[in-house]
Amino acid sequence: MELFKELHANVVIVGSQMPGMNGIETSRRILAIAPAVPINMITQHASSELERHALAAGIRSVVSKADTSPMAGIIEAILRPSNPPPSAEER
Repeated sequence: MELFKELHANVVIVGSQMPGMNGIETSRRILAIAPAVPINMITQHASSELERHALAAGIRSVVSKADTSPMAGIIEAILRPSNPPPSAEER
């Protein structure tokens, strides 16, 4: 939480199990102060129950540590503007 407040992150990746507070509770607290920040979870213990709880807490996606390849695409999609400005060639 302190690091999030300090950095003013555009995207947050939490672990399902973190020292002091789990990722779901951390996400709830972050979203209480910054509801528009997309939060994604990475976990070693992926399950449909964990994913259900994570999504209910406002986490956008849950990715297994066994296959983190989707994470880059998820973050790129989140950061991609929905209406990008026209390129120099298009102007």
